[in-house]
Parts: sequence; C-alpha cells; structure tokens
Amino acid sequence: FLLALCLNTHAQSKYEQNITALREEKAAELAKEQYGPLKPDQVAFLDYFPVDASYKVKDKIEVLFDEPVFRMPTYDGTSNEYKRYAIITFTLHGKEHTLNVY
Repeated sequence: FLLALCLNTHAQSKYEQNITALREEKAAELAKEQYGPLKPDQVAFLDYFPVDASYKVKDKIEVLFDEPVFRMPTYDGTSNEYKRYAIITFTLHGKEHTLNVY
C-alpha cells in the first residue's frame, strides 16, 4: 500500500511538472511573437487553473474528407480560409463533448 501511494504521488508530481513545463514553453513562445494574440508584456499575466489529472481524457478522432472551405475572422481583424479537418469526441466527468478541428 505504501509503495503504491509513493508511486502515485511521484507520478502525479511528474504529471504536474510536465504541464508546468508546457505552460512555461507556451509563455516563452507568446512573449516572442510580435503579432500574436498577446503583447509580450501581457504574457506574465497569464493565469492557469491548478493542474488536475481528472481532466486527462481519452478521445476518438473522426477525420473528415471533402469539407467546404470557409473564411474565419482572426484576432488581427483579417480573415483566413479554413477547412474542418476532424471531429474529436471525449467524455469528461461523465458528459460527452465534441470539438471541431480546423
């Protein structure tokens, strides 16, 4: 029992470390982008929810073919052409969710 508890604690801390590292990498990338959605001096104000392993999910991906191209507005006031590429379905806390991938 104690060994299982120690392994679980170590795995959780490794999971938290990985998420923290990804967040730091993303902040560094955003700070370098001159025309990104945030100004470099705003990146320091990013605030995240605490890491929660219950949000790890397994998903199903349905790749789409022959989807129409459409224009989507971007953050800088212009628009770009996009095409829906896939649909991702997953269950989180007992409820099914769907995301479109462009």
